[in-house]
Amino acid sequence: MSDQIPIYLVDIISDVVASVQADVLTAIQANETAAINLDTQIQTVNYQYGHKSELIETLYQMDKTDLTAYSKYPCIFLVMDFKETVGGTPGIYANAVLNVIIMHHSTIDDKTTDRYVKVFKPVLYPLYLSFLKALSKHKAVHVYNVQSLKHDKYDRPKNLVGNNKNSDENEMFVNDYVDAIEIQNLNLLINSSTCIN
Repeated sequence: MSDQIPIYLVDIISDVVASVQADVLTAIQANETAAINLDTQIQTVNYQYGHKSELIETLYQMDKTDLTAYSKYPCIFLVMDFKETVGGTPGIYANAVLNVIIMHHSTIDDKTTDRYVKVFKPVLYPLYLSFLKALSKHKAVHVYNVQSLKHDKYDRPKNLVGNNKNSDENEMFVNDYVDAIEIQNLNLLINSSTCIN
């Protein structure tokens, strides 16, 4: 274990998000344009990690310039803290349990049926499916196929809305109106060597 090279889960997810962007950015831009009958504002897939309160602060800071304001969404957010059970299995660095939130801006007045047409189907679901596919192909992740990535999934229409002091501890609130797919209890085996797959 003392000769072990550190493996950083935040970097693995960064690689995954870069693959997601390469895979679906053009498609979700076209999908959103068709769904809302306006030009898309999607420019990139924003990757963030940290505590939920830190995400709120980061997104608020991004609003301060036009350059970053239009780069906030869609956002893939790796929620910290996450648990890594290290050791015990030869060839496996850790068993990790992650929570990830994939979110995109929406409008306050849309009903859930509209949100599926404008946000979930054109943007969030392609991101979610691409995220799982890219994760299953990452060289550091020990997985047989995308179907073996066990997790709990929640569709959260207009669930993550700003600064609610009475919120459930498990819910996340940002200062924007967003819809989200939340992935909880994503169980990953992380290879000791990134050469193994």
